[in-house]
Amino acid sequence: MRATVSQRFLNAAARFVVVANLCYGQSLVARPIGQAPDRVLLKFEPQVLEDEAQNLIVSLGAAETQIIPHIGVRVLKVAPSRLAQVLEALSHNPKVESAEPDVILEPDFTPDDPYFSSQ
Repeated sequence: MRATVSQRFLNAAARFVVVANLCYGQSLVARPIGQAPDRVLLKFEPQVLEDEAQNLIVSLGAAETQIIPHIGVRVLKVAPSRLAQVLEALSHNPKVESAEPDVILEPDFTPDDPYFSSQ
């Protein structure tokens, strides 16, 4: 059976990560150093209609500020004092696939590309 383009891409990407890890002797896993105090990353179950999604967001007192279309994630702005309550409510909602705080990651390494700073 022939591999699809996406399967070939994923295989190539996985090989790149392994080779980069071996060459640089570093882990390519970034460590969390904090979280945004007022942002939630939210992904609904595929069958949830847009009206339902918007109604749930409004009912939580949140505002959608961005959508990351390729992965179906919405960025919500919430009052910092309500972050834990909103995450708790979303974690028990059957329409929600995932909800998590917007975590800030520490850079793992700086590329050795001499033109990196000018990109």
